[in-house]
Amino acid sequence: MHIEKMGSNELRSFLASGRKATLKFWRDNLNEICPKGGSLSQDIDTLQINYGARFLTRFSLVSTGSDVYFPTFTSLVEIYDNFLHNTMSRGIPSLMELAGCQTLLLSGFYKEYAIKHYDLQDLCRIGRDFFNKSAVGKRKKVIKKVSANFDIWQELLHNLRVYLQEKRLLLESPNRPEPLIKIAPP
Repeated sequence: MHIEKMGSNELRSFLASGRKATLKFWRDNLNEICPKGGSLSQDIDTLQINYGARFLTRFSLVSTGSDVYFPTFTSLVEIYDNFLHNTMSRGIPSLMELAGCQTLLLSGFYKEYAIKHYDLQDLCRIGRDFFNKSAVGKRKKVIKKVSANFDIWQELLHNLRVYLQEKRLLLESPNRPEPLIKIAPP
């Protein structure tokens, strides 16, 4: 398939199918690792899982070098510089939501790296603050829930990364192939 030869409608359809498949991938895997039963399952509901899958989809499809869309940051220092230090972005809910999502991604999905350089409680406080400043409009309720459960989400995203790395990326075959060389008794 040659993307450069596609018409605009074909390209839109191709990209939309990729977004749908990516969203399904993240939603299915979040559902897989989300606790079933107990207090945590009551804290993390379907709306939050869908929200988490949407922001993971966005980060999966936007390059860190993008100049068309807001890029995914590669460090928490970039988030600090762009959202805490830059006072212009503090009053814009969409940018605060993006900052909350990126803080959650970097402090949750990459938790073992973040913990070496930062205090996770500080990151949790900063992430909650970003989400609370962004909680407006029709997604206000779910954003408030994600904010309240920021520490749980950090752990869920960490568990998701471990799950994908250690469990999902192993190829399992129900039918073992026969060996290339059989040693038969004489």
